[in-house]
Amino acid sequence: MAMLTPSVLLRTIGSLFGLALAAGCVTAGSSGPESIGAFQLGPVCAYESLRFDGSIGTGRLNGCRRDGPETFTLYIHPEDAPINPSSWYAFSLTSDTQTHLDLTLAYAHGRHRYAPHISSDGGQTWRTIDMVEGADTDRARFGLDIAPGTTLISAQPRRNLADRQAWIDGIAAMPGVTRTRYGTSEQGRSLEGLEFGAEDKPALILTGGQHPPEVRGAIAMESFVERLLEDDMLARAFREQFRVVLGPVINPDGIAEGHWRHNSRGVDVNRDWGPFTQAETRSFKEWIDGRVFPIALLDFHGTWNSVLYTSPDEGEGDRNWFPGAFHASLAEVLGEDAPARVQGHNAGSSVAKNWFHETYAIPTITYEVGDAVPLEAVLSRARLSAEITMRLLLEGPPDQPDDAQDGEIPK
Repeated sequence: MAMLTPSVLLRTIGSLFGLALAAGCVTAGSSGPESIGAFQLGPVCAYESLRFDGSIGTGRLNGCRRDGPETFTLYIHPEDAPINPSSWYAFSLTSDTQTHLDLTLAYAHGRHRYAPHISSDGGQTWRTIDMVEGADTDRARFGLDIAPGTTLISAQPRRNLADRQAWIDGIAAMPGVTRTRYGTSEQGRSLEGLEFGAEDKPALILTGGQHPPEVRGAIAMESFVERLLEDDMLARAFREQFRVVLGPVINPDGIAEGHWRHNSRGVDVNRDWGPFTQAETRSFKEWIDGRVFPIALLDFHGTWNSVLYTSPDEGEGDRNWFPGAFHASLAEVLGEDAPARVQGHNAGSSVAKNWFHETYAIPTITYEVGDAVPLEAVLSRARLSAEITMRLLLEGPPDQPDDAQDGEIPK
């Protein structure tokens, strides 16, 4: 977890103690062993046969209260406030015995958003608990049967920084892929980029990992990239005509610390494209400045429901048709499961979509994956999106004559 300043630590302790006091688990001035054991400040809470541990990578658990033998309240606090209510939590639960637990997630500065994801095999497979009482409030309750051993409980399928680094390592080892350390984060972590495809060709820019809890967006980005790198006629033709430049983990500090939204300095990095006050965004800009010729941007995120936030159809640039054609192609295949499209969302704000569109006059898409989209669908839809992207950029506008195409496309 991040090192807290004394003032922030005092505010956090005060907030958690206040929540516990209001709930009646401690009383002002109480000092006996029972009251000390009833409430514990996180990230680690240890009881007779149970241990809650939020110090795991991407973990977030700020305090615990034992309400009964198998009943606990777990306190979840953001890295700072005010903040977007992406109420992330993640912790391990180790039990000596098989038991049933009744758990309450109590949020400060937020409300319950993510259904609990449960893994009993170290994060290899996940199941969700949909029977949650108090969803969309600041106190969500659910029951859980656990076996002896360690169970992971997380707001989304947990993808810690080591998991993401392992994926980067695997992609970097593929033929034709170049890895670059283009900077360091505010806490000194490596910022790594990947490139592949034809050199000195127009570049498709891909970014991800700006907001730590948006795991489904990260999974979609990985599936999208893997499709671009396959050894079929479509992918080979695309890589012969275009360059791909990828920033897969823009905000490693926030991911490592289990943040709801921000980097280690309390800044939403997807509101820093333009100001460039943070190392994470500034380094990416400096990496691509004057070196690549962007043709389009896809920035991968997650939100309540799947949606494409896109640059408008009108304006400067010769590929403004791309977002509309991309959405129409998805809708043709997915039907009612296709994401909605919203043009010009957050116009004027310093998000990646706006900065790349305004700076390079290119089409841009914020690719948002719904919180509850099944993981199999996240993967398959991202693959489909990659195929649509390749075909559209190779073919040009849907009504463009064959002799004006950007490149030849396999049929």
